[in-house]
Amino acid sequence: MKTCVVQLIVCVTCSVAWAEYPELTALKESSRKALTAYAEKFAADDAKFEGLVTLGKTLKAVEDPAKADVAKLTHRSKAYWRAVLEMTPQDSSVLLAQAHLHAARGERDYADAYFLLASVTMDKSRREELATYTRLRNALNSRAGREIERGVSSTTWAITRRRSRSTTAYSPSIPAAPRPITRRATPTS
Repeated sequence: MKTCVVQLIVCVTCSVAWAEYPELTALKESSRKALTAYAEKFAADDAKFEGLVTLGKTLKAVEDPAKADVAKLTHRSKAYWRAVLEMTPQDSSVLLAQAHLHAARGERDYADAYFLLASVTMDKSRREELATYTRLRNALNSRAGREIERGVSSTTWAITRRRSRSTTAYSPSIPAAPRPITRRATPTS
């Protein structure tokens, strides 16, 4: 029975429709705007920073971050790594751009990881950006948590109600135990 409860909780959790949440839409839109700003900043940088300028032009060419190949734009790109090396240790702009790229796709776990990495060397002017992302992410997590709790509580209520019924009565929601297969003795001739 414990396995059934876990499976029900997982099914309820997985069926949460993220696309319906306005909090996720706000998070994605905020990150798209920040990503556009980074792309403009990188592309307009001094030409001697070839990696940064190329990365900026590449990011500007991305029409829809949700359909973009993040690996191709970042860690598989020579321009990305050159841009990382061209930045000063205190400037975490490239990491923040990658974090916003993931957030614009709805990949919160990856975005969280890159925001955490960027926060190590982040200057005070970027703290507001991190605070905005954190506020939007926490609103989304709160909403998803409420939805999951509502699903878990209704599932728990249904299981409790099923247990209170007579166990001998047939219930269409609880399958009956399989009957053992018995072989009939065949007459020998």
